[in-house]
Amino acid sequence: AEYMGHFLSVYFFSPLEMTSFKEMLNSLMGADRNRNLGEQPKYKRNFTDAAVCKDYLIGMCPNDLFEKSKICHLDHDDQCKLQWERCQKKFKYPYASELLEKLLQIRADRDRRRGESKAKWRYTMAKALEIEMKEATREMEMLGDAGHVDAAAPWMAKLQALQERRAFIQNGGDDIVPSLPRDRSKMVSSAKSGACCDVCGMYFSGDPDEHSEGRNHLAFIEMEAMIIKLRGEVAALEAEKEEEAKAEAARPKPKPKPKPKPKPKP
Repeated sequence: AEYMGHFLSVYFFSPLEMTSFKEMLNSLMGADRNRNLGEQPKYKRNFTDAAVCKDYLIGMCPNDLFEKSKICHLDHDDQCKLQWERCQKKFKYPYASELLEKLLQIRADRDRRRGESKAKWRYTMAKALEIEMKEATREMEMLGDAGHVDAAAPWMAKLQALQERRAFIQNGGDDIVPSLPRDRSKMVSSAKSGACCDVCGMYFSGDPDEHSEGRNHLAFIEMEAMIIKLRGEVAALEAEKEEEAKAEAARPKPKPKPKPKPKPKP
């Protein structure tokens, strides 16, 4: 096994890829997969061990969710996960609340990124609208100077519509439509623009259906469902913890043993 690992690392995989490959083997065959046949495991792992990923025990490791995220260097041990599921006093461990805090932080980062993406979209759209407005003004003036007042009227209406849309966007409106053409000067006339996704906060261009099937987009949907689930679980665990504390307080404490009387001196 060690020779094969060295062979793969030299001829096929980078060190980072080998780490991921090793973690995959650990999750499939166990960390002690290299022991000889009939040899007992060196130790029996417990879900409280430092090397065990507690997020995986709860049901979602953030490192596995998103594309290009860091590799989780802790073990995703299914036997430990089974131990956790059988644990009768989960309220003693902060694993669920810690995972909830991590996911809420990821959501906060998403919201910040979404705000930046929308600001970028507004700036891009304002520039494109200015191009359209200049074109409409030029056409309207050319037709007016030539005496074609009726022909200039549609350009006047278009200019007013563009001005209203620019004011709407500059005031914080999110008039976002599906996709972005390659020619940015035709963004408004084609009624297409870059889009800021409210689910994942990404500024994207192209087919919205294709974007909605992307790994990160689906990961945020899954994450939101887990946040809802964890909030319920954490609340239930806190209630269980309080009940246990009340029961412990009401439980009669054993009377202290009387101190032995000192023996009389002769």
